[in-house]
Amino acid sequence: GMMDVGGFFFDIGAVRTESRDVPRRLSIEPDNIEELTELRDYKSQVPEKLIALKKVIEESMRNYAVCDELCYKLPAQDFKLRWDLYSWPKKITDECVLLEEKCIRLENKQQIEMEEAQAEFAETLKYYQSEVDALSQFHDLKLVDSIALKVSTIKGNLAKADDDARLYNARESLFGKPVTDYALLKDIVKKFEPYGNMWESVDSWLKQHKAWLEGPFSELDAEAVEASAQTILRTLKKCEKKFETGQQEGCLNVTRTILKDVAAFVPHVPLIIALRQKGLRERHWEAISQKSGKKVQPDDSWTLSTVFDLQLEDNVDLIQKQSEVAGKEFSIETSLDAMEAGWEPVVLQIEPYKETGTSVLRGIDEYMALLDEHITTTQAMSFSAFKGPFEERIDTWNDTLNTVSEMLDEWIAVQKNWLYLQPIFDSPDINKQLPAEGKRFATVDKHWRQTLGSASSGQMPVILFCNDPKLLVKFQESNNLLDMVQKGLSDY
Repeated sequence: GMMDVGGFFFDIGAVRTESRDVPRRLSIEPDNIEELTELRDYKSQVPEKLIALKKVIEESMRNYAVCDELCYKLPAQDFKLRWDLYSWPKKITDECVLLEEKCIRLENKQQIEMEEAQAEFAETLKYYQSEVDALSQFHDLKLVDSIALKVSTIKGNLAKADDDARLYNARESLFGKPVTDYALLKDIVKKFEPYGNMWESVDSWLKQHKAWLEGPFSELDAEAVEASAQTILRTLKKCEKKFETGQQEGCLNVTRTILKDVAAFVPHVPLIIALRQKGLRERHWEAISQKSGKKVQPDDSWTLSTVFDLQLEDNVDLIQKQSEVAGKEFSIETSLDAMEAGWEPVVLQIEPYKETGTSVLRGIDEYMALLDEHITTTQAMSFSAFKGPFEERIDTWNDTLNTVSEMLDEWIAVQKNWLYLQPIFDSPDINKQLPAEGKRFATVDKHWRQTLGSASSGQMPVILFCNDPKLLVKFQESNNLLDMVQKGLSDY
């Protein structure tokens, strides 16, 4: 008998994939010139694919001929495959010829459709031009809502027209046609710009300014207020120049009216930023009230209008000084909070050790890296001129870090020696020869097992377990005992 003929004769996988893939790709209906171009690109690669496959097919035909000579009867599926393969290249070549005729028909149809769409687009552009020309007629501030809406619609339409123009130009290139110059659209966009910017800024200013004045002061984002006011101021100054040059009195008046408002508001921004400093606490408000002689104590009823009514402008220097202190203190506070939070996920990694029935400590590098970083930060803090309100907290934290650091040093030292001595004192012989050392090691071993036992109960936080001066003393005692054991052992 012969082995599986199909697999034996040729790389059937590649041929089968191509014989499915090529017809599938060639039969995709292109909806537009982009897809049509892609299809043509693919079709142009087909002859190369066929040359490569013909080699494989010829090889297999020779093998089939050998089968015929040996009078081997092919199974039905292989028999069908043989003649499918034989006729396949011609079938595909014929299909490509028919496809080219279809592509030409499709291309003509798509080109006519696009020319119609472009004619319509040209009319639309003329309409947009008249709409933008008419904008100089609108200059009644009372109608700001409807004008701003109209301007926003025009802006959207012009953005879409710009996308459309790019698409038409790209498609004209694919059709091999001269590219239409949409210079008119560029002119319209340029002409629209000052109107668009002015009404957008005016609308934005009127809405935001009202919201800032009336909204809860405790929710006011001072940085956003500053950024927004500055942007509107810059934009309106540019519009003012354009309308002056174009002698458009109506629009110029609207621009100047709002510009005056914005310019009057901007000088208040530093005060708003100072009052909205995140770190301002009870103690700072008391200092401000005391020094200014005004009751400055923001509560839920405060708005920006309240700030202006209190005439706090006169005290801006004093408020900024307090705000700066509050900010510096706040960064100390957040840094302390962040360090404490940084230890929360850090738990003791305790691993059972060999057959000893006890465990050892792992992950030491991770604890040490965090300790070094925090000790440096905390020491820098203790030199800060703004540490006042947190002096006790900083000292306590500093003590904690130092205790934990010392504890880990002692723990690692005990662990190193215990690991070395444990197998030695496991033998009754050594204990007979060195009874004093054996006793000392047993004392340490007992304490080791107790400590590691309680360290491995649940997820034990490092900072909690190691901030224990009593345990530190125990570890120091263990280290002294182990030094004596080592000395006795060496002498022996």
